[in-house]
Amino acid sequence: MYKLMFAGLAVFIVVLSGCWFSNAPGKPNLSPDSSAKQALEEYDSDGDGLISEEEAASSPGVMSAFAKIDANRDKQLSAQEIADRITYYKSSTSWVINGQVRIEYRGRPLEGATVIFEPEPFLGASFQICSGETDSRGEAFITGQESQIPGVFLGFYRVRVNKEVNGTELLSPKYNTETILGFEANNDVPEVPDVPVFKLK
Repeated sequence: MYKLMFAGLAVFIVVLSGCWFSNAPGKPNLSPDSSAKQALEEYDSDGDGLISEEEAASSPGVMSAFAKIDANRDKQLSAQEIADRITYYKSSTSWVINGQVRIEYRGRPLEGATVIFEPEPFLGASFQICSGETDSRGEAFITGQESQIPGVFLGFYRVRVNKEVNGTELLSPKYNTETILGFEANNDVPEVPDVPVFKLK
């Protein structure tokens, strides 16, 4: 089983105002109620109108933020709770974070790996797949919404990490094609001096 640690969201939040950010991506078109309805259609496998922790495992992005979305702490997500979280994204005055992450493999920085942030489909068409490549420190800056300004929209993402060695994939499918890695890009936590770290085995 993998160990996923977020040492913090030490990412600078891009406040989209002023001339310096004139090339920044526009605010995504979000429909909280529609997105929440679609999320239940996709992940509520037993049809009880709620997404359990077991069901949320099918959505790594949602699972990564389960405790934050679960406002009443009943270990289930309602459509209203999901809609409320997306409403927060929609109402935020800053909607892009710089997306810096670090990848470690067996306790060491993983260099030359491709890191893909794939938005959960229920967020809508405004969200694009974003990616970056790790450097010698295992760090990557995720880009895709706007190539000149590295970053990703606030939202839920599946994270896929690929690293080929001599034409063969080094990492387990649970980190790429069948990923269990998820990430919520958010800006409602205090800034700290570290970047989110994915620790792979």
